[in-house]
Amino acid sequence: MEAEASEKITSQPTLATGLLAGGTALIQVTPRDVKVWSNIVAGTSAGTWEVGQEQEIIAAQVQGELAVVAKRGGELVVLVASESSLKPVV
Repeated sequence: MEAEASEKITSQPTLATGLLAGGTALIQVTPRDVKVWSNIVAGTSAGTWEVGQEQEIIAAQVQGELAVVAKRGGELVVLVASESSLKPVV
């Protein structure tokens, strides 16, 4: 089970990552999406935000429960994460 979880988390390059307060959930930003892992050992995802088919995340910063991503072309998206969800703010 742990090998499957590790494969899910490491299957794409990670641009940024951070732990939510309390260290119980992980925010991971890859070129294709932003994920909140509620249980990294089990590989349980609590929420995912994906960029469009023709788009790519080229830079990101995670601070606390906020993730700021820059998409190719210059658009910025701010997301707020919790242990059970991930939602765009801007």
